[in-house]
Amino acid sequence: MGIADAAITLSGYEPYTATTDANGMFNIPNVFANHTYNYTAAAIGYASTTGTLEVAGAAVNMGDIIVNEVAYPPHGVVATESDDYSYVSLEWEAPVPGGSGFEDSFEEYEDFAIEFGEWTLVDVDQSTTYGFSGISFPNSGSAMSYIIFNPNNTTPPLEDNPAVTGDKYAASFASTTPPNNDWMITPQVLGGGEVRFWARTYMPDYGLERFNVGVSTTGTDPADFTIISGTTYVEAPIVWTEYVYDLSAYAGQQIHVGLQCVSNDAFIFFVDDFYVGDAIVRTASNAASIAPDIEIVRNANARRSIVTPNPVNIVSPQPRNTERSLQGYKVYRLLAEDQANEANWDVLTPSVYGQTTYADNAWGPLPSGVYKYAVKAVYTNDVMSPAAFSADLHKGMMGILSGTVSEFGTGLAVEGATVTAGEYSGTTNANGEYSFQVYAGTYDVTAAKTGYQSYTEEGVVITGLQTTTVDFVLTEITLPAAAVVAQEAGENVNLTWMAPGTAGGEWLHYDSGEKDDSIGTGGAADFDVAIRYPASDLTDYAGMSLHALKVWPAQPGTFTLKVWVGGDASAPGTLVVEQPFTPELDVYNTVMLDNPVTISGTEE
Repeated sequence: MGIADAAITLSGYEPYTATTDANGMFNIPNVFANHTYNYTAAAIGYASTTGTLEVAGAAVNMGDIIVNEVAYPPHGVVATESDDYSYVSLEWEAPVPGGSGFEDSFEEYEDFAIEFGEWTLVDVDQSTTYGFSGISFPNSGSAMSYIIFNPNNTTPPLEDNPAVTGDKYAASFASTTPPNNDWMITPQVLGGGEVRFWARTYMPDYGLERFNVGVSTTGTDPADFTIISGTTYVEAPIVWTEYVYDLSAYAGQQIHVGLQCVSNDAFIFFVDDFYVGDAIVRTASNAASIAPDIEIVRNANARRSIVTPNPVNIVSPQPRNTERSLQGYKVYRLLAEDQANEANWDVLTPSVYGQTTYADNAWGPLPSGVYKYAVKAVYTNDVMSPAAFSADLHKGMMGILSGTVSEFGTGLAVEGATVTAGEYSGTTNANGEYSFQVYAGTYDVTAAKTGYQSYTEEGVVITGLQTTTVDFVLTEITLPAAAVVAQEAGENVNLTWMAPGTAGGEWLHYDSGEKDDSIGTGGAADFDVAIRYPASDLTDYAGMSLHALKVWPAQPGTFTLKVWVGGDASAPGTLVVEQPFTPELDVYNTVMLDNPVTISGTEE
């Protein structure tokens, strides 16, 4: 059946546009011959179809172009376990006629917020960021992925940097430890249309800003995303430029779109007017002012400059209409690991279900595991939408890790020892006993206390709703007497010494301890200066602690002290101190460690 009012666009040597008549027919006259064109067929309520067309000297009949109708899924599926763990309540939103789209001009958020709206923000690099010289604003210099930036409200205002719309935009500042790896991820939306946004580089002095665009059909972890913007990063120019990416390959699927900043020691990546939804169908009234989808990147139009855009160029998504009628829903329960294997899903509603809430009363007896719920919309003629999924629901996944810590040789209880399994930990009581909850999995479990050699039990398996017992026996670090002095007294020798662990502090030097010169690069750069003390140099200090370091910073910068234990000449061991500090320049700074490091005498 022909579809009326579908838009046919050709991009290549010249752009062309046509609209189908009531019978789905179209004609594009006067196309330049002997060129290859990319075509797109888009219609409201259907997934776009794309292809390649060779135009020779004769007229070309493109035949039938098939566009597939989309059955829109529900969205916003929320699963909540009851307080007594006996059932799960579900709720969801009905399908949106045009699909569940998303758009944001960033105007509704607080200035300089680094968490905002429905966006998932992931700061993978975890680095502090560069700020401005002489310009301040809240969160300047913070570790962050993106920030709501309002140039009018910095102190003083940052002039001549208007947004595409309104006053604000999202910005990703350069990491002081490059490169950037910062993600801004949309909520779950319906694929099949397009993603479009405006972006620019703040200043090119440090290089153009770089970004990738990715799509995830599963979750919001950066590893979930497939990059769709090309095999290498895209560089944004210094003027506001619109970028548009086709999502027709994801028609009917629930997706997340992620914008990843991967700039390398640049400065600021600006983003504004982000939109995911129906491909915007151009009409005759706006076709001249907004470029069609041209292969060479319609977003790179030199006429786009830093000005307030004409409102005619801001096109709202048109609602899709569908001839199908929504009949109800099907509800499923599944293990999270089976999300891609529908054959393993349990159907909870064999017949069509007419509500947007549901109670899973069979939840209580289920075995431990990580579950999800899926809901499909059912339309006339038994047409079913793709599934919309809830977040993971963890059932009975917490186990108990317990045991005792005692002293080698004496069997006495060790009080105050810390037992750690991944991100979980507990402390022993006066009887040397500990007990705490741990999420199911396999862990290396460590018991440690100052004055004792720590011990790690590897490969401990924690099972949900069960207790796992691990007992530790720690060996006390035996300390030598200190400050032994022998004095001749006639026919006798008088000996004096200090009890173990009571000696005064002592500075260790790898040189004379006198400042002679500085190490540097001659210009702005990130670099490290380190010294190494092998275990053989620390034997006499076993049981003592490293409390302070002396450093001589010569130039302004961002400074951090780091201490590793273990390792060897080829590589450091475990990072145990990472402490930023603000120095006084051109003098020795004594920096006291917030957490002194115990010296075992057996490792670096």
